[in-house]
This record gives sequence, structure tokens and C-alpha cells, in this order.
Amino acid sequence: HDLLRRIARNALEGPARSFDLACMRSLHRRNFKRLSQRRAAQGALMFVCHGNICRSAFAEEVARAAPSGWSVSSSGMGPEDGVQTPGRIQRISARLGYNLEDNRSRTITHELLAAADIVLIMDRSNYRLLKRNYPQYLHKALMLGAFAGPGELEIPDPDVNLQVGSGTAGQQAAAIMSRYETVVGERRPDLCMVVGDVTSTMACAITSQKQHVPVAHVE
Repeated sequence: HDLLRRIARNALEGPARSFDLACMRSLHRRNFKRLSQRRAAQGALMFVCHGNICRSAFAEEVARAAPSGWSVSSSGMGPEDGVQTPGRIQRISARLGYNLEDNRSRTITHELLAAADIVLIMDRSNYRLLKRNYPQYLHKALMLGAFAGPGELEIPDPDVNLQVGSGTAGQQAAAIMSRYETVVGERRPDLCMVVGDVTSTMACAITSQKQHVPVAHVE
């Protein structure tokens, strides 16, 4: 408990970047203090992300491989059950020693939340949906990323959908540049790799260059 308290305090020292993050930090601090006082030798952990095919599924496998006396499960805020973990994520997990071949997504429910003693969420989207749809279970929520190290709080999804639909080339380029700029600002990548010669190639390359992120082009 002392180690986890030190980790939590260090993770919460950085300034909040937004109102959501400030609320998440406050929620984590409050819940961690209360839950750490339980000193329970066993219980039920549930990891939650959006789709339950990458982050929470992987976290469940890692937790299962570390015997602790706690039962472990995972679920997602997304609407679909039975979705398989993408092959790319399976291969990455396999290289790390974890098998996600049999994982199928499971949508979060009141029953699953009621059965869990601690609910470990990944990001502000999970926080917003939990607060909106299941506010009675917020007292169980902790931010998994807060245990990763000083200044950490969220564990972002490995994939980003900019959700740019149809339109003229100019409309699409403008939407891509605006939304990708936000992604670059949040994640500060070391390199932007673009492929081909489509609208997104040009838009992301320009955005990265303006944000002083090196660009690599693969034809």
C-alpha cells in the first residue's frame, strides 16, 4: 500500500491539462485513498476501455499472469459484443508473452460493474461515459495510467479515428489537419510516417511539419 500511495501521489503532482483531467485526478486520489484502506487480500478487478479488444483485454491477460488472489475481468464501453482483437494487436501481445487470440469483446453492464470491487479505466472518454451512464459506480473507479509513473494518468487507445467523412478534397484536408493537429499536440510523436499520395498523406505531413515533427514518406 505504501508503494502504491507513492505512485499515486507522484502521478497526481502534474498540473491538470483540462477540466476533465482535473476531475479524473481528483476522482482517482479520492477513490485510491478509500480503496487502499480496505486491505483486502482478494476481490474483483475489472479493466475497462472503449472496445475491449486492445487495452483492457491486454491488461486482463497481464493481471491473470500475476497471481494475486483477485479475480480479473475486462469489458468495454463500446456497443458491440463478440468483436475479435485485431491481428496486429494479437501479434504484438504474443511477442510480449500474452495470448489474445480467443479474446472477444464484452460490453459493460450494470451487473458487471456491481460485481467488481475496483474498476480500472483508461482515459477521459471512459471517465465521461462512466460518469454519464453509470454514475453510481464512480466510487469504484481508478485510472490505470496513474500507476505507470510520474505525471501519467491516461492510457490512450493505440488507434485514432479522425472521423473525417466525405466531402471535397479541400473540406477533407481541412478537417484532417485540424483534428490531426490535436492528436499531435496530445501525443507529441517522434515521427509521422505517411503512405501514398492521398489527401490524408498531404494533410498529415503538412500538420506534422508545422508542429516540428519529422515526416517520413513511403510510396
